[in-house]
Amino acid sequence: ISPTNRGDAAAGQVRRHLKDARGGEHGTSMLGLKLASSGSTWWAYELKAQRGIVVEEELFTSKKRAHVSPKKREDKMVERLARCDGGGACGFTISPKNSPGVDWRRVGRAAGCVVAWERSNLAKTVVSIVRKRVLRVCGGKSNVRAGGKKADCGNATAVFRVDDVEALLIKQLEWRVDFEAAVAAARARPGSCFLRMRYEDFQRNETAELRRLFRDALGLGEPRRKDGKRLATMKKTSDDLRDVIENYAEIEAYAAAVEAAAPACPLAAMLRSTGFETFECDVDAALAAARWERAAAGRPDDATPWQTHANETHPREADVFSSARDVQSGAPAEVALPGALLAPDGR
Repeated sequence: ISPTNRGDAAAGQVRRHLKDARGGEHGTSMLGLKLASSGSTWWAYELKAQRGIVVEEELFTSKKRAHVSPKKREDKMVERLARCDGGGACGFTISPKNSPGVDWRRVGRAAGCVVAWERSNLAKTVVSIVRKRVLRVCGGKSNVRAGGKKADCGNATAVFRVDDVEALLIKQLEWRVDFEAAVAAARARPGSCFLRMRYEDFQRNETAELRRLFRDALGLGEPRRKDGKRLATMKKTSDDLRDVIENYAEIEAYAAAVEAAAPACPLAAMLRSTGFETFECDVDAALAAARWERAAAGRPDDATPWQTHANETHPREADVFSSARDVQSGAPAEVALPGALLAPDGR
């Protein structure tokens, strides 16, 4: 199928879905800006499970359409948003970090509503990234399917090395600076529709959050779920991080040190949280504190864990930061954890 025909087919699909939207209700186009490792896969799945809306998850990623230039990406986004001319809503989600150089002001002007999706618990975001690599070793995938053969992988524990956690934290904070800049640019149009949604609020009351998006922002009325649509994957990490981090006290001490230097970003409190609390974080202060802590400890400032041990875009299954004892026991036979990735004394 030629690119033109594929585009026509996609446009036709959008028109068919919009035709099926609930009669007479006014919809709009949605630009969903999201942070990486923020629970957005669940959010996008729940949106796609509702009637009257068409959402494409991850319009661009570090691998998907990676060759497309920033200008052509903008054109594609604007064109997608312009298709939403029927009675329902449509749009896409995208992580700004995967599309550097894009003019988000221009893209935002084409959107009927800009939605920012985030996870406020920064500590659990970092843990989630490490857990993806643990699960790849244990089960070959970065998620856990309910009732699957590798469901027990969700119980795998790991040793989290402080330098890995620190590098991931700094990278996450840098991404958040870029994310907020993209959000500010996309919603710059006076009087534009804007909604900020959080993973923790979605955990606490999914129905209320969907209603806030569908009824209050997109003008679709009450959300109505399609029959038979249920998410097959399970939450990959326990709400109590002591269940998955073997050296929890060491990581907690590091988080407390960063929090002491930047009280406006309660990193240790985030780590200890076992519920759905939302947190505010002064990202600039936290970034300065994390960099200072790294310099004070004499750790290198020119590498991230995936650059040191793996390739960020194409991580190998063995490139994880984990303990040999718990994870290797569940790993495929052909996967051997490199010694360089393990903590001292066999951890």
